[in-house]
Amino acid sequence: MELTTTTSGRLSMIIGDFNTTLFDHERRGPGQFYVGTASEFSTMVDATTIIQIPSSGRKFTWSNNHRRGHVDAVLDRTFMNKDWLKVFDDCLQKVLPCVALDHSTLLACSGSVLKPKNSPFRINNFRMDHPELLDLINAAWSINVTGSPTYNLDQKLNGAFLNFDHEVAISKTELDAIQRHIEEEGHSEQLFNLEADSKTRYWKEIHNHEKL
Repeated sequence: MELTTTTSGRLSMIIGDFNTTLFDHERRGPGQFYVGTASEFSTMVDATTIIQIPSSGRKFTWSNNHRRGHVDAVLDRTFMNKDWLKVFDDCLQKVLPCVALDHSTLLACSGSVLKPKNSPFRINNFRMDHPELLDLINAAWSINVTGSPTYNLDQKLNGAFLNFDHEVAISKTELDAIQRHIEEEGHSEQLFNLEADSKTRYWKEIHNHEKL
């Protein structure tokens, strides 16, 4: 069991891998549903009065990634106590695509946490490693842009380099679609290969984005 617990005063959140399912419909594939472990898990949830928050995205959070004997299950969850939900009453768990590991990443979100209005301007060092940096800069700087100096610089940098946010979004949408198809239609050899290729592309785009 791998869990992350966040506590602030009386506010508590638990998110992670509980290594068991609660209900029979939370598992698909060969093998059996273990009533004993599900009962113990349910008893723990009731005894601690923690609350599972709503989830969006994929239903299954774990896969054994086997081409044959493929198994999917809901092993990962996000729980919060009543004090946490009093402050963040719109909390939602997002199940992100499963890429390099056998578990999907869970993201707990709340609109009550506001993003900062301003962020500092930065030049990322990895841009300096681009093999065609000077040619890209020369081409971008020849474009006529009207606005403040900071706006002009931002637009020309965007013209010189890939939009990493856009590339990540496209590859994520592609992987989401394939994994939704697997959830709805079941696993197959063709879908296994498509998912593997899509995971590779998404992982590559995430790696590029993380350099930011």
